[in-house]
Amino acid sequence: MILFVTLETDALGTVSRDHYSVSPDAVDRGIYVNALFPESYGDFVKAIRVQTVDEGAAVQITSEYGSCKYSAYEHAQWESGSIGLSYASCKVFISLVPKYMPTWDILTVKHEGATMVFQREDIVAGAHLGTVRPRVDGSQIPWLDTRVEFAGDDRVMLSASERIMVVLGGEPVVSGEETYELCSFSTIVYEWDDLENKPVKFVVDTQDLTASADDAEAALRVADSIEEQQPEMLEIVARYMEHAADLGSAEALAWLRDYHEVDDSRHHPYV
Repeated sequence: MILFVTLETDALGTVSRDHYSVSPDAVDRGIYVNALFPESYGDFVKAIRVQTVDEGAAVQITSEYGSCKYSAYEHAQWESGSIGLSYASCKVFISLVPKYMPTWDILTVKHEGATMVFQREDIVAGAHLGTVRPRVDGSQIPWLDTRVEFAGDDRVMLSASERIMVVLGGEPVVSGEETYELCSFSTIVYEWDDLENKPVKFVVDTQDLTASADDAEAALRVADSIEEQQPEMLEIVARYMEHAADLGSAEALAWLRDYHEVDDSRHHPYV
């Protein structure tokens, strides 16, 4: 599990945000997230400590701004509340991001028996569904007068006829005569890049990920998908190839053989 920390500063109405990330190992050991902030905040923000507890089942956040315990397997956010004065203040947000998080692939809109399907790449802030999917003659579909206000990994915010709708994955929303639903076939996988000291996000097929626990071909498909998305992240790809090889994948074993030969040559004094 990875922590994302945001320091939001408000100075005379000007708001700025700085973002930080914390590795799973650091959370296991326990970390004061305020130590991530610039030195000028040293006496301004009190100690905020985060540590994995209950043998990895939960995360404990302890501070003068309030303490709580979250399950390590949920996507949760902690907020410090306003710190400082009326004209200069800050807030600290800590987001818990599990290693695996379902995401959505398509948005469906149902109206009087008709179903319109929208691909994720079409659902971006500012887009109008009627423009994305017009009639054959180019005219607008009246009941598709819906605007995308926000599109995230687990939700979409839409507006239509002065109505605001927040659609979460797997939770259909009925608004007027329309039903909006996000459908998922994919899972986000977060890995920590030790070389760059930052999180890396991949999106893989959910069925393959589930089957990869004991199916060599599924494990290889997951590893191949990760390599296609981030071919330069060879150390991370190698972790998944090793799992596929352990399950008996000859292709993964061949990949690992090539990988280790190239890796060894980098350190050979005569190469």
